[in-house]
Amino acid sequence: MRRILNLMNPHITMPFYAAAGLLFLCLFFLRRRHKDAFSFALFWTYLFLVYSGCLFCRKVWKRKRYLKLFTAYKKILAGDVYYIAEAGLNVCMLAPAAFLQRNTERGLSWKQAALEGLFISGVLETLQYYLRRGAFQYEDILHNVLGMVIGCLAARGFEKLIGRLEHEKQGIVP
Repeated sequence: MRRILNLMNPHITMPFYAAAGLLFLCLFFLRRRHKDAFSFALFWTYLFLVYSGCLFCRKVWKRKRYLKLFTAYKKILAGDVYYIAEAGLNVCMLAPAAFLQRNTERGLSWKQAALEGLFISGVLETLQYYLRRGAFQYEDILHNVLGMVIGCLAARGFEKLIGRLEHEKQGIVP
């Protein structure tokens, strides 16, 4: 239980959830004016929060870490709640970034979201490895890519819902 509480340390996770909530609210209310510039600024602000939380809020590891393939999945399958929670938080971490990218005029397909998530997460995990802040885990990259795709698809669904509500409000039946 203590490991889960350490993972959900409010000094680290609360700024992420607060930022994500603010981003969603701001986008909802300001989606018509300066849509691209606003989404771009919020996207980079959110990425700054993600990188700072994953790199600068952690202690430096004294010993060299060795890369191992998919060690967390063994523990997830064994029912270790800490690793299940960590996987869920990694999926949720980049979903707001995809939501912000999808909100621009050019949009973002789920394939582009997956590639962008692969790049963002790959850079993050590589920096964690070389700076010895956190552990490089291949699972984190996969979970972050999944989160980007889910965020993109959720934004698409949100756009359709808003479109339907606006059509109903104007009395247009699709």
